[in-house]
Amino acid sequence: MSVLSEEAPYLRNEAITAALREAWGIEVTSIRRLESERDFNVMVNGAFVLKVSNPAEDPAVVDMEVAAMAHAALADPKLPVPSTVPMTGGNVVHVVSDEHGRACLSRLITVLPGEALEGSPITVELAERVGAAAAQMSIALAGFLHHAAGERDLDWDIRRLELVAGRYPHSDPAMVARLRPAIAACRTLPGGVQHGDVTLTNVLTEGGQVSGLDRLWRHAPHRERVRPRGHVDLGCAQHRARAGCRHLGPGRWRAARLPTPPTAHARRG
Repeated sequence: MSVLSEEAPYLRNEAITAALREAWGIEVTSIRRLESERDFNVMVNGAFVLKVSNPAEDPAVVDMEVAAMAHAALADPKLPVPSTVPMTGGNVVHVVSDEHGRACLSRLITVLPGEALEGSPITVELAERVGAAAAQMSIALAGFLHHAAGERDLDWDIRRLELVAGRYPHSDPAMVARLRPAIAACRTLPGGVQHGDVTLTNVLTEGGQVSGLDRLWRHAPHRERVRPRGHVDLGCAQHRARAGCRHLGPGRWRAARLPTPPTAHARRG
């Protein structure tokens, strides 16, 4: 059973209200449903996000995500990351039953402000700023260790190319063969736990600053003046090669200039 094939959980408002009251002692006044490809997310009272993991999710992975956020906040106090809200009993993960009676792990995190960057013009300056935010998170996680980080099966992990391509009859075997040496070389690169999902749908901005990484809000204002500031979610964090960023000294990061893939040209329009 995989989180990418198992149906995402679903909770009715009554179940959400009961979970918040019983586990966190919070009375719900508003609920806003948020998009997610494999989990169930809702914003509660405009201040928290209840994240209900896919029933196929490994509890060790949830523990890793919670621990990684806490580690990043301690390693870099200037890095805006949300915090996991403890329950009244002190634990941070609560088991709930979804609409189909499946047991799911849930947690409550604080909200970072911002609107999604998807749809913005992709300038070199903008790409460098988003890359710098990813580098800042990478450095904050440099000392983080967790056994679950090296065991995740994510289809967008380049190291899984052959497995993923094998599922599709129209994949290009020649392309896979060309990339095989590069994939093998990944084992020799410096590595560590990375955010793993820095896409424009996951970049949040507010007031000309990037305020986090997730997919929870609308298009960003002041698109040409975005400056990376923080990170919201570590739902795709895993151990992988660390590449594409430079640490220029205390408080300074820059994305390294790498060859621009054809998909980026297409996205720029």
